[in-house]
Amino acid sequence: MWLAVVQFKQVTGAWFRDMDRRGRWQRGFDARILEDGEGCEQAALYVWNNPVRAGLVTSWRDYPFSGSA
Repeated sequence: MWLAVVQFKQVTGAWFRDMDRRGRWQRGFDARILEDGEGCEQAALYVWNNPVRAGLVTSWRDYPFSGSA
């Protein structure tokens, strides 16, 4: 899984650079295994709230890169 994430970030990072887009990946990442009883919804909410914890927005809904659209 680690290698897949690294390769994905390399390929998409190069695409963004070539397209002169502003989006960039942060350095590194944390892998986390869900514990028994911990739902995917809780994990998704944790990820969606990363921009809030970073002080970029007040709600994850306001972050332009949230979601799949």
